[in-house]
Amino acid sequence: MSFAAIWLALTLGAAPHFHPGAAPPSRFAGDLDAFAFMEGEWTAVFETFADTWGEEGAGTSNGTISGRFGPGKSWFEMEATTALAGSGSYAVKVLVYRDGRAGDFRAFVVNSFNSGATYTGAVDDTGSIVFHATIGDKIQRVTYERHGARVRYVAEESRDGGETYEPHTEAWWTRAR
Repeated sequence: MSFAAIWLALTLGAAPHFHPGAAPPSRFAGDLDAFAFMEGEWTAVFETFADTWGEEGAGTSNGTISGRFGPGKSWFEMEATTALAGSGSYAVKVLVYRDGRAGDFRAFVVNSFNSGATYTGAVDDTGSIVFHATIGDKIQRVTYERHGARVRYVAEESRDGGETYEPHTEAWWTRAR
């Protein structure tokens, strides 16, 4: 093993059995285990609400979601696709990582509406994963909940600094395979 590989292994906190070319384990990988219930391939029924989408954007649609860990559980990523009512084809990519300095999760989210945001999140007392982001003049709260073998996704928006929230999107995931 070269000096550079040994230095990299020690710097990244890898175990002594680090092999060049292999992904080193994340120092915070255990914390990302909270996302394990979302791993795999899913089908979903999405519902969008008039309160935040307007009457033309409200409705239901079917879609797919995939969730997987990155090498060494250094991150968790999700991709979803659907055809939203009134909006047509829609895709979103979520990349979650553990912020070791702050002690919470961060999620970078981009979508096919040409927008992106960084969310801050944590696991709450019920075991749900809850993220918040300020997007323009609103706060968006996104929650992932385990319900047996299914996952419930809820997105809500607040225009009063987080005092009250209106429904944005809800989806129920069912394992595809």
